[in-house]
Amino acid sequence: MRRVMQIEGPMSRAMRWTLTLVLGVAMAACAGATRRLCVDPGTPSTEVPFELTVKLSATDVAIGDRIQVTYYLRNIAPTSAAACPNGWDEFQIINTATKANRGLLHVSSAIDTNTAVRLPSRATLTWVHEAEIPDVGVGEAQFSGRFASGCGQWTGQLWSRPVTIQVLAKRTVGN
Repeated sequence: MRRVMQIEGPMSRAMRWTLTLVLGVAMAACAGATRRLCVDPGTPSTEVPFELTVKLSATDVAIGDRIQVTYYLRNIAPTSAAACPNGWDEFQIINTATKANRGLLHVSSAIDTNTAVRLPSRATLTWVHEAEIPDVGVGEAQFSGRFASGCGQWTGQLWSRPVTIQVLAKRTVGN
């Protein structure tokens, strides 16, 4: 019985050393210049091959107004990249002062979301949708577009940089 305990002792130490070495290397990689093994919370993954931007037809809008939203999906990877769109028209509006929002909104789309989109390096895909401004309260708000992909080509989601808009009270008939 004593002999077994002596064998387990050195094996346990070897396993602890191995684990310590592996964790130490991973932590050193996080502190290093490349940081390929680590992603800080809130930081987009470096593996994301796309960038999303939006342009609005108007930035002074009333609750209930319909505006044109132009989405720009750009391949920022050095090679071609593909995605399977899981919604072409998603957006969110958040009131800057009150943080009121209506969550993620979808405009009806008749596009087959099982179809893959492949973009050459540095190419941009553009599409336009009409969006209705929800009631998030009057005042300054942030409009952000969203693109999601749900296939093996690239799985993930992108948010555009927020666009500042002024939300006005709902228009009455005749205004």
